Amino acid sequence: MYGLNLSFWAWGLLSLWSGTPNQEPAQLELFWLDPCSGEVSPLLAYLLQKETADTIIRFYSGASNRVDLPSSGMYELSLLGFRESIPYLVNTPKQIDTLALNAVNLKIAFDIPFNTLHYYCCDTLCEGQANRYFPTGELMMQGTFKHGNPIGELIFFEISGKVRETRIYTQNEMV
Repeated sequence: MYGLNLSFWAWGLLSLWSGTPNQEPAQLELFWLDPCSGEVSPLLAYLLQKETADTIIRFYSGASNRVDLPSSGMYELSLLGFRESIPYLVNTPKQIDTLALNAVNLKIAFDIPFNTLHYYCCDTLCEGQANRYFPTGELMMQGTFKHGNPIGELIFFEISGKVRETRIYTQNEMV
């Protein structure tokens, strides 16, 4: 079920809490929804990070999907081993949230010569137009695919909507 998946921010928030943060201790439990199977599982090994005036505070979930925080407020959420992160608001003393993985993921195909990378939509190679989204719902990547390979323009966006990078592909190779 887990496989080698090089895509972290293939997520969409199912719910994003709002409200006024307080200085009371908070507990966060995260789950993820697999859009291909519909299964919900605990989200393990994530990191919440908060910058203060003089230091950066980090909270690791480890082998659990729950983390205890000194206070609610705005944090940066990321999976361990990935450098991408998103803003995440913790504003209740006991917060439970479910994140939805996006169906479009980049995987290494070990059974194809040279261990090539391909884009998968659920567990099949992407065909036609496919998009990936940030957890907050903004477009992250847009492209057209044939047999899991990008063809034409593959456009990557910043969370603000600004184009970060455009790659042009012809016959499985980037130009």
